[in-house]
Amino acid sequence: MTLGYISHTYRTPPKLLYEALNIKPNGNEHKSLKQLNDEYYADKSNHVIDTVKATILANQPPTPSPTITPQPTATP
Repeated sequence: MTLGYISHTYRTPPKLLYEALNIKPNGNEHKSLKQLNDEYYADKSNHVIDTVKATILANQPPTPSPTITPQPTATP
């Protein structure tokens, strides 16, 4: 998977993902997460995927709380 694919799938701006990884998009658009990790963070296993996951989670819109409507109590 590429950052572009992940960006589209999880509706996260690609610029945000590249910034979180501290790498430039130019020349990296078609590289897989593994290729990016091997090239930029070879000494840190799974750094790219962990950073991408954390960035997506941190930038998801909040999930609305369900509205609970009280039910009228039955009167005898």
